[in-house]
Amino acid sequence: MNRLEVAAELCRLSLMPNLAAYLRKEVHAPSDQLVASLTARRRKLQSLQSNAKYRDEALLVMRNFAALCEVCEDLTDHLDDMARRAELRHLPAIEMMLRGLVVTGPLPPDRLLRLRQGAVALGIRRETFDEIATSLLARFRPEEQEAPQPTSPPMEAVESMESGSDSLWEELGTPAGASEDELEAAYALRMSETRDPDELRRIQIAHRVLSHPCGSPGLRVTSTGRSSRDDSRGCRADGRLECGGVANPGASTGPSGPN
Repeated sequence: MNRLEVAAELCRLSLMPNLAAYLRKEVHAPSDQLVASLTARRRKLQSLQSNAKYRDEALLVMRNFAALCEVCEDLTDHLDDMARRAELRHLPAIEMMLRGLVVTGPLPPDRLLRLRQGAVALGIRRETFDEIATSLLARFRPEEQEAPQPTSPPMEAVESMESGSDSLWEELGTPAGASEDELEAAYALRMSETRDPDELRRIQIAHRVLSHPCGSPGLRVTSTGRSSRDDSRGCRADGRLECGGVANPGASTGPSGPN
């Protein structure tokens, strides 16, 4: 195995998204800190070789320590490789879901946005998702891609909604990161006092996106753009994200073994 394959195998064994996460460091941490953490980890694993739970991890680290140190010197290639592997793992399911949405009827921008947010959470790059979505829309729904103003093509509407996340909160008249009760109260008030059809539609879209970013009523967007609140239909108790029935098997709370 080359150094990238070694690092990927270690991440697979430890159920971690990348080597920095395995070492409990930020991806932008200095290389000397990464190497120091890897060295400390190797020392701990040396005493765990007889334990079947850690044997494979220990042997991999000790036999390929130099290659792993080389990866720690510059994580760029490793992170790109792990992103590509995550895409290959999850992309077929996301593409199948997206194809099903496109061919069965009109595709509201807020629903497309939620699906893209879920895909990104699973490790699929936005550019990859957008390329597939645009291709499927052009193939099955060309009339939507060429829609005249004031109706925007689906992907343009998604970009507008995502780039203007602050305006979604403003549309409901709430501060960013408002609680669920505040969000629902503001939504009810705005719907009761608004009569313009276009404005009503914007209010409804803002409410849907801020309340259900991955299609789950239990998963909401906070002011930082991260999701919050566990829900059996959205964010599992073990920390793995489910979006549209696709779970992230690579998520974990930390590297295997003791600190």
